[in-house]
Amino acid sequence: MPLMTDPHEGLVSFQQALDNGEIQLHACHTDRNLYVHVDQPAPEITRYTYTQLLADKVSTGISILVMVEPYKGLPCFQVGYAVPEKFRGQGIATDVLMASIKELRAGLSRNGVKVPLFIEALIDTTNASSIRVAEKVLGPSLKETTDEMSGTPAYQFMLKVNP
Repeated sequence: MPLMTDPHEGLVSFQQALDNGEIQLHACHTDRNLYVHVDQPAPEITRYTYTQLLADKVSTGISILVMVEPYKGLPCFQVGYAVPEKFRGQGIATDVLMASIKELRAGLSRNGVKVPLFIEALIDTTNASSIRVAEKVLGPSLKETTDEMSGTPAYQFMLKVNP
């Protein structure tokens, strides 16, 4: 059975693509230190990858949001986040996640999407660091579940974000 999706793998490939000039980043409107790369990894799937960068274009952390099935009839984005080991323990994951949710909400509003939406995080029950970030940003309410793809015990965090 496969493992749960690991956002750190996405961080590594994102940094490689950035180093190789394969992706373009756009400055965000709500935070001058935040950049976004929008792509479509599969038909009808749009992925928003937010990052904070050092001057030498080294990502200090990413937040990846992908629209999934609606939740309670409203748009829902599943989120994953990762920070390179050398930057961990500095609150970067929390900062990038908070900033990316704010930017996503603002961008959708600028494009006429002015309805509440949900942010969902599915986290392996053994990943204490990611659980702490989710509790800070998405709230302390969690639901015990199982990751459908891997069968791994997980916690589901849901945050309703109003326009």
